[in-house]
Order: sequence, then C-alpha cells, then structure tokens
Amino acid sequence: DQGAGRRRPHHYLRAYARMGLGERSEAITELRAAVEHNEPWTILLPLDGLFSELGSDRAYRTLLPLAVTAR
Repeated sequence: DQGAGRRRPHHYLRAYARMGLGERSEAITELRAAVEHNEPWTILLPLDGLFSELGSDRAYRTLLPLAVTAR
C-alpha cells in the first residue's frame, strides 16, 4: 500500500486549504481539531491574517483563547 506511512497534513494546514476553497465552516472545524490536538501553529491563530475574515464567527472567536492557552 503506497499510502501506508503517509501522514495527513496538520489540521491547521487543512484549515488554510479550506479557507482557500471558501469553506469557512469546514475551516473552523479543522481549526477546532488543531486546537484539540495542540498543534504548534495554533498559537499563531489570533495573528494569522488568513483567518481574519472569520472574526465575526462566534465559533472562531471561542477558539482564540483556547489556541493561546493550549500549550
């Protein structure tokens, strides 16, 4: 199996892809998973301009303090 041993991209990176596809809800789902898995890039979430358009979304705003304190 060629797929054996391959790792999936981090949830944070998948959130980037979802945003690029205009899939805001799916991006938030990936960001939530990134926070839950303590992915290292989540600490940058409040500063990451790519996700700034999600600022009006309550689900996104609830992730921000979790991303910073999850370490």
